[in-house]
Amino acid sequence: MVTGLSVFPDHLEVTVTGAPVLNVLCREIGMMESEIMQVGGPK
Repeated sequence: MVTGLSVFPDHLEVTVTGAPVLNVLCREIGMMESEIMQVGGPK
């Protein structure tokens, strides 16, 4: 079960019950870095 998700300009950190934190690069899930920067970040 996913228990947390942290959004950073260049990656996401996914916390899953019973597992270490997963670092996922934006390009690994089909997002460009500029797309994630628009969520509460610099414009």
